[in-house]
Amino acid sequence: MIPATQIRKGMTIRHDNELYVVVDKEHVAPGNWRAMVQAKLRNLARGSMVQYRFRSTDKVEEVYLDGKEMEYLY
Repeated sequence: MIPATQIRKGMTIRHDNELYVVVDKEHVAPGNWRAMVQAKLRNLARGSMVQYRFRSTDKVEEVYLDGKEMEYLY
């Protein structure tokens, strides 16, 4: 588990028991409020885009995936 402030573009994370790729990330620190991380995430299973706002104290699970080139023989 890593703090939400360490999320980076291109990273794969698990959020709400689903896998997401971080497409874009912005650290926002409004004047009176606490800092937050606004992330644009792509769901790996469905391909849908979601914007989610993490508090700076939130923890996310980083996932490591192995890519493998495959050839289908019909």
